[in-house]
Amino acid sequence: MLDAIGSDHILSASMVTIHSATGSQKVLDAVPKAGATDIRKNRSIMNNIILTTTGAAKALKLVLPEMGDIGFMAESVRVPTATGSLIILTLNIQAEDPSKPINRQEINDIYQTAAEGPLHGYLSYSEHQNVSSDIIGFPSAAATIESTETHSRTAMVRMYRRLEAILWRHRSPRLWYTAGTTMSWEATPICWVIAWLALPRKML
Repeated sequence: MLDAIGSDHILSASMVTIHSATGSQKVLDAVPKAGATDIRKNRSIMNNIILTTTGAAKALKLVLPEMGDIGFMAESVRVPTATGSLIILTLNIQAEDPSKPINRQEINDIYQTAAEGPLHGYLSYSEHQNVSSDIIGFPSAAATIESTETHSRTAMVRMYRRLEAILWRHRSPRLWYTAGTTMSWEATPICWVIAWLALPRKML
């Protein structure tokens, strides 16, 4: 997306990674150490959806220095599965031509071209509706774009501030992200992409 759109046109970005259990998590609820700031890490991964922290935002700036100029947030959620990870990436893009905002097909074309070209072997492109078990041991790429879940929305903004809210629901917890004030004459598509991360089957 940086190569195709350019960092100058990306106003902000956020990433939510929904990650399987790791070895650092507890099987049973445990008493946290004195001074612990994130007591959720001591809760049982066996029967909980756990909000936690991630160093992805800092790490990404080391790999892609352009991200330092973009407002970027990263969140992590651990779920009780053995392997696999899901990333929900949201980009707020300022269109170069307000009369021609970027659409879903253009986003998918960018990812498909990358998957079949310079990022072949690292990125794959899928037109199927996958679940996490479908990508376990997937050998051809580190991440798979779920093209059926790519979306775009267009808003008119002048003053922009990104807000975040986390809501718990009894049946299907979700993380909701709300983009800010809508006052301007320039179109800003809000786009998000879902990508599956593949882990080797031997890690099960």
